Amino acid sequence: MLSQDKDHRSQQLGLVLIGLGTLFILINLGVFRLLAPPLGAIFFAGGAAFLIVFSRDRLQWWALIPGFALLGLGVATLGGGAAGSWFLGLLGAGFAAIYLSDNRHWWAIIPAGALVTLALTALAGPGWLAGPLLFAGLAATFILLYFLPEQPWALYPALGLGALAMLTLVTAGILPGVVWSLLLIAAGGWLLWQKR
Repeated sequence: MLSQDKDHRSQQLGLVLIGLGTLFILINLGVFRLLAPPLGAIFFAGGAAFLIVFSRDRLQWWALIPGFALLGLGVATLGGGAAGSWFLGLLGAGFAAIYLSDNRHWWAIIPAGALVTLALTALAGPGWLAGPLLFAGLAATFILLYFLPEQPWALYPALGLGALAMLTLVTAGILPGVVWSLLLIAAGGWLLWQKR
């Protein structure tokens, strides 16, 4: 019995490996470029179906996630170079739509901001801007969380991530050390002035 289970698993693994190999050959031969328009249409239709589920029953907020994800896949399939950015951005828009549909779902701001930030970082590409943009976008996410649903704890990660954004700017050579020093002095002076 144990031997039969092992043989069955080996056969399944073999079929999966053959399937993956065939998929990679088709990708390398460019076959999927020919299939991009119909695949994109299938993704768009699937995304629209989930959005219809949500539009008919607003309590089905979960449908916004696969709905926007499939729309993102549809755009990414047809989008060329910025495919990853489109997918991440639209997936983030799905989480933003969850919060906008019912602000009791304040938690959705975090994945929305993180995914949109990743989309912008991917769009910016490698270079000196990537690090500061990543940390600044995440800081902005927590600032939104601090103000919109009034989550006081969100101020602390916002400040930490903002500091990391500034630090990456300094280490990238964008802000001279003197300017950074003046910013620190100004922040310290402001804190002392507030305590008066």
